[in-house]
Amino acid sequence: MGVWVVLDFLLLAAGAVALSLSIVWRAQNALVNMILSPADLTGGYPDLLTQRVTDLSVIAGTVLGVALLVTFAISVGAIVQENHVTIGLVILNYALLLDAIGIVIIGTFVWIFTLQEQLNLHRLWLQANPRIRIALQDEVCYHSHP
Repeated sequence: MGVWVVLDFLLLAAGAVALSLSIVWRAQNALVNMILSPADLTGGYPDLLTQRVTDLSVIAGTVLGVALLVTFAISVGAIVQENHVTIGLVILNYALLLDAIGIVIIGTFVWIFTLQEQLNLHRLWLQANPRIRIALQDEVCYHSHP
């Protein structure tokens, strides 16, 4: 039972982290919008100061976080059932399989985008107007020297 508790806690933590990061990354922030821009998926380059990050990666993070939290709820229900009732564990196995497929797909997208991050940032920096560059530099200087 201790192993189930630890694994359930890790599942809950993974869901909470995925959901909270997807919410935090939606905030209007010039530096975050430059790193997590829709350019990663669409090839478009937005105005970094006004456009919020609402691309597929953030939506996928929200969906994945909710799916992991739902799987946590299923797992609690499946474990507290009587020993002769196994349908909860069957449903839990299918939910875990769907979670694993989602994690592999989203993880692959993130991994592919990180392989070209320097090139993407360089392109965005070259296309940014001076107002955006100054805002980005101010944000980096503010965070490094409070």
